Amino acid sequence: RELVEYPLAHPEIYAHLGVEPPRGVLLHGPPGSGKSMLAGALAAEMHECGVTYFKISAPEVVSGMSGESEETIRDLFNSAKAAAPALIFIDEIDAITPKRENAQREMERRIVAQLLTCMDDLGTRPPPAQDSKRFKDDVDEEQGKEDASSSDIPKTVIVIGATNRPDALDSALRRAGRFDREICMGVPDEPARLSILRVLTSRLRLSGDFNLEEIARRTPGYVGADLAALSKEAAAIAINRIFQTVLVPREPMNNAERAKEEEGKEEKEGGGDGEGGAAGEASEMSGANKLLNKFTPLTSEELEPLALTMSDFEKAVERVQPSAKREGFATVPDVTWEDVGSLGEVREELELSICEPILHPQKFSLLGLSAPTGVLLYGPPGCGKTLVAKAVARESGANFISVKGPELLNKFVGESERAVRQLFQRASASAPCVVFFDELD
Repeated sequence: RELVEYPLAHPEIYAHLGVEPPRGVLLHGPPGSGKSMLAGALAAEMHECGVTYFKISAPEVVSGMSGESEETIRDLFNSAKAAAPALIFIDEIDAITPKRENAQREMERRIVAQLLTCMDDLGTRPPPAQDSKRFKDDVDEEQGKEDASSSDIPKTVIVIGATNRPDALDSALRRAGRFDREICMGVPDEPARLSILRVLTSRLRLSGDFNLEEIARRTPGYVGADLAALSKEAAAIAINRIFQTVLVPREPMNNAERAKEEEGKEEKEGGGDGEGGAAGEASEMSGANKLLNKFTPLTSEELEPLALTMSDFEKAVERVQPSAKREGFATVPDVTWEDVGSLGEVREELELSICEPILHPQKFSLLGLSAPTGVLLYGPPGCGKTLVAKAVARESGANFISVKGPELLNKFVGESERAVRQLFQRASASAPCVVFFDELD
């Protein structure tokens, strides 16, 4: 709000104080964290203030013809300045702004240079009369006088960029006066996940014993898109459950159908997972298919008890895998201290070094103590180093990243260092997080 809404809604305050408003804001975070949704929400809120919204995806800028990509960027910024106050959102901006020293084609360098020039021009706009002459064929004389009288208050144009890889952007874009403000949208913690779930389930009909806090606790590493997928999966499970357990028995069966169903049950009981199981499954499918052919709507009394249950969401948690886990990153392990035998002294030392700084950071700040940043576990193979690390991560409620040393090694120059940087960036985005290096030597 401070970086976008204030300068767009009240540019006269900035002009009166002689303060230059911000030009660019860079949103970065893992996929599905809500970068595009945040920009859209800002645009919808600022639409009431007369702010024009321009949205473009970075790949749309790239063209096969020489010069067309740069012209697209110029037209975008010229249109935004003509419609100021305006908000420009460039999604996946890293696709068109790679580091120029690593650019493989000359066109990539030209696109970066053009974007830098356009962002610098936002601070020095031409007079409104020239803008009108450029973008309009016919100019009304009275409108020109009004524009001239209001030219003392410059209209603001702010650019929002979204990327998953902020380090891939050219360094010139991230200096002051361009994308000088960066907002990290990391993996939400448990309170944030609870807030997201409340929004996602606000329109769902939930059963009385539903516990959103428990679902938030059981979904570490989930971003907003993962939680939305979780809600959709739970809804699909609930619909399937209603069709199989509530609606199918509602339809009356004749004697032949009843005899066929009983025969299928007997075969299922006698044959186990063989033909009987297939017969029972076919019976359920035939019942559901027969129901679909009958368009008899349910009454309000029959609809009243139908709702999504806690069991539906628990099954969905088992099916929906968070994006962080698919990439081999942070999740809370399922190992507790009850799974660890002995090692009492090691447990006490780890709780003091890891659990206490995470669970009670105020104690360390009041005493002026700095929290330990690393613990080295050593011992022969099979003595429980990995097991203890998982248990202490679960005890502290922190995310857990397990990396084996050889996974970071790469034969290409600079790739191993990049893998280490990416690892710590993901850990920082998933904070609180415990990073476990197995085979560190």
